[in-house]
Amino acid sequence: MRNLLATVLLSAGTPMLLGGDEMGRTQQGNNNCYCQDSVLSWVDWNLRSGSDLVATTRFLIHLRQTHPVVRPSRFATGQVLEGDTIPDLAWYRGDAAPMDGESWHDPHTRVVQMLRSGQPWNDDDMLVVINGALDQVDVVLPEGAAPTGTWPGTRPGRSLSPTRPLLPGASRQPQPSGHGGGRHC
Repeated sequence: MRNLLATVLLSAGTPMLLGGDEMGRTQQGNNNCYCQDSVLSWVDWNLRSGSDLVATTRFLIHLRQTHPVVRPSRFATGQVLEGDTIPDLAWYRGDAAPMDGESWHDPHTRVVQMLRSGQPWNDDDMLVVINGALDQVDVVLPEGAAPTGTWPGTRPGRSLSPTRPLLPGASRQPQPSGHGGGRHC
């Protein structure tokens, strides 16, 4: 669920959430519950059961509000813009190789990295790493993704140690699926 929320809230465009998504409300897969007057369509406002997911949603919304790089006002070109050192948007596999047509269609590609330049918005660059695998995997940072700040994970209160710098070409294990990570430089 956290990976899906991160994907929606850290993507360009208007995030579309249905009331209750932030609490893990699924409607048991029914996307047309408006005529159901039962627990299927009712919202349980007891936040004890979904408080971790609510905190994650709150963190992602805060990240989106405070960093214009997350909500770009124009389409990315994939090119290095004047005065920048990285493309405005680039996609990488978990081994830091650029995503190509085969990678996008390979069912074994379970880790995707999105590097977005913050330069056009006078913001930090942002690297989002999404691990769709069931286990932890080593991730190699792409060139241009050198950390200059802290590494907040999408799970509030969890972060990679800023005292152990991670340079491009080095690897670190992100959390398994459901614990997707993101960081801003």
